[in-house]
Amino acid sequence: MTEDSITLVKNEDVLPLEADDEMFVTGPSIGSPDLLADLLNNEGVETQAMAQQV
Repeated sequence: MTEDSITLVKNEDVLPLEADDEMFVTGPSIGSPDLLADLLNNEGVETQAMAQQV
């Protein structure tokens, strides 16, 4: 099983996002949702971290 991976996505006029666009980031590889939310909030991006403990 792989420990590292990356997904490349073709940009078909999606990026850059507009200020009022919403995005949902999910998956086990996002590491710490709270840390990611804090980093984005510091850049002026309104975020909400939701983590489910298993």
